[in-house]
Amino acid sequence: MGSNSNQSYPKEKGGSEWILVNRKKSRKQDSPTSFSRRGTAEISDEENKNGLSGTDKRVWLYINRVKKHVTSDMIETFIKKKSGFENCKLQILKLDPDSEKTTLTRFLVIARFEKKGEIYEPSFWPQNVGIKRFHF
Repeated sequence: MGSNSNQSYPKEKGGSEWILVNRKKSRKQDSPTSFSRRGTAEISDEENKNGLSGTDKRVWLYINRVKKHVTSDMIETFIKKKSGFENCKLQILKLDPDSEKTTLTRFLVIARFEKKGEIYEPSFWPQNVGIKRFHF
């Protein structure tokens, strides 16, 4: 097929006419029409408390291949023992296992976005624990 974005295919089986097929352009996350744009207007403290306001940006991490006896508190203690995470606000949710027969479990870890570089590093986590970005 090659790297050409336009391909020609026969219109009908045995037909001599060809149609040109154009591939869809991929949507870039940083494009001006991206859904991830954020407001920049300054708001008062009163509006921030009681009105329309956004929340701080967070990093969402899916952790899997964790032994079943591990709890959310154990994960939080492990993270907070790391340098720079002592006072970090965390949310840790244990996700329900797919089956009762499994010996492993999984978690969702939510932390401040500034910690993304550190918390996504495989060297941050114990050996054989799976980590990846959490997709909704």
